[in-house]
Parts: sequence; C-alpha cells; structure tokens
Amino acid sequence: MKKELDREGKALRDGGSFGAQEVDLSVIIPHYDSADTLDRLLGTIPQRENLQVIVVDDRSSEAEREKLRALSEKYPHAEFCSNDRERKGAGTCRNIGIERAKGKWLVFADADDYFLPGMYDVLSASFGSSSDIVFFVPESVKLPSGTPGDRHKMFETAVMMYIEDPSFANYIRMKSSIGNTTPVAKMIRASLVRKHRIRYSEILQANDVMFWTKAGYHAGSASAVPEHIYCITDSDGSMTHDMTWENYRIRINEHIRVCRFCVKHYPPEELRYVHAVSINNVAGVLTRGFGVRRAMSVYRKYRKYRVPLFTEETIKLMLFRRGFFRGGHGKRKGSFPRDGV
Repeated sequence: MKKELDREGKALRDGGSFGAQEVDLSVIIPHYDSADTLDRLLGTIPQRENLQVIVVDDRSSEAEREKLRALSEKYPHAEFCSNDRERKGAGTCRNIGIERAKGKWLVFADADDYFLPGMYDVLSASFGSSSDIVFFVPESVKLPSGTPGDRHKMFETAVMMYIEDPSFANYIRMKSSIGNTTPVAKMIRASLVRKHRIRYSEILQANDVMFWTKAGYHAGSASAVPEHIYCITDSDGSMTHDMTWENYRIRINEHIRVCRFCVKHYPPEELRYVHAVSINNVAGVLTRGFGVRRAMSVYRKYRKYRVPLFTEETIKLMLFRRGFFRGGHGKRKGSFPRDGV
C-alpha cells in the first residue's frame, strides 16, 4: 500500500501491511535534509516481518524530498511520513513515530548515524527480556576522517560501570540516564512509554533529556548487554558543534528542568547516584567561547535552583572515564541482571 508524497509533504508512504505478524520492534528515525546518510542508515537495518521502520521527515527541502521518494522505493518495508505539526524538530518527529509505532519495543536512531553489523541478532536476543529498558554499548566516529570519536563516552561510562560492577549505585547511575540521555543504543518497552505518557520535548535542543530521565525513573527494571550495536557520527557541521548562545540557553533550561525533576522524585538514597550537577554546562559556556560573564550567569542560575556544581559522584565518573577503577571491559557474552536490583 503506497502513498506518494504530496506537495506539503504530509505523507510519503504508508509502508506495507504487517498482517497477522506481531511486531517486536519499531525503529524510529527523525530526518531533516540528510537523505544520503539516511540511505546509509537504512542499509544497516535488516528487513524483517516483525521489525517496523518509521522515518519522519521534518519538512526537508524539495530536493531532499525527491531523494526521500527514491528511498521509499529502495526500502519498501519502511514507512515514510512527514511532520505536519506546528513545531519543527527531532523531538516532534520522534513523538510522531511513537504514535505510529506498532512494536512491543522501541529503538531510536538518528539519520546521520548507523547500526553496526549483527545489531538485529543482538536486539532480538532481548525481545523476551523482563526489563523495561535494555542498554547497549555505542561507538562513535569522527567524519570525514573516520577516526574514533568521543560522543559516546559518557553513555559508555554509565553502561560499562554497571556491566563491570552491577551494584545498586551503578544500576541507578545507568538507569537514571541523566548523564547519558542520547536516545540511541537503548531499547525501551513501548507499553512503559504509553502508560506514563512519556514524550520528547518539542524544542530545538536537548529534546531527548527529559524523555530518558522520565523513562529511567518509571522503569521497573533495566539491564545492560555488553555488545556494540550502534555508531554515533560526529561531524563539524552538526548541531552539537554549530551551537549558538540562544540554543545553548535552551539546553541549559531543559537540563535545569530535568535536575529539578530528579530532586523532586528520586528518594535520597538514589538521588546521590543521579548525575544532577551543573559542571558540564557551566564549563561548556567557556569551551564554546560564550565568555566568562555568561558562564557566571549560568552558574548563578543553577545555584538559584539548588543544583550543585559537582558532587563526589561526579569525580568518580570522571576518574572511571580516565581509566581508574577499571578492570578489563572487553565484550562479554550474556547480559546483566534483567530484573534490575
């Protein structure tokens, strides 16, 4: 069943019918003016009857929509639709994808990244998990050089700390997600998202932070699988690099909102392991060249809402990332407590 893209781009194609086949997994991909890298990403997702692929275009240019039409023919198993809502952004597109998803599990991907070989086998091995969220280990690469990147490091730290030592503290560090809120390399139960009405913030920056903070809080259990399934790309032209002060302020305001959520909802014995501190964003003002005066303004704003600059936990995470307290953490088979603590 096909529907061609109209002039407003409201619908590209509905995708094929799943019939009586249950859908285990829905992969949701927001897209904007990056059809070439989307082609690469779709090429790393196998076609399976129990796997739904949803691409939500964020009102790309006409030239890009022409490319999307071609991709809809190249990947007939994928569903292509467009953001026809008032607000633009990846958060809005992901929310549209959530509403269209038929899978028991949800996985999110970005159009400029790609999955690693064998990802479906790794994901499908956890379809029967009793966890609400399953964490995997990501990688990152710098483009166009192809050298290893560091955008995955904070996420990797939280997951590997738990894999190497599945203690209560490391479980909360990983599950809370406040330090590793990137939407990728995780599989979340769709029923959890619907039950608690968890949605992405429809803002231009940090739209994923509150989603994964709330998901981690509401998750009855979480587990980690020490397998690499996803590669995050890091290019000079990305929004991460081309950051304006106005966009950085959006990021800061969202992070403060998340920290206040954590303080309000987490009990003290768990809150101490939640990375609700301001040091990264205060330091980011300086490293991005926004100036000392703005850095002090951001610091005072965090203090107004009683968000600390750093804690003892912050230091432990920094030391772990630099190799302290670390045993060997090569890939190990199996997964770690699927029922959480």
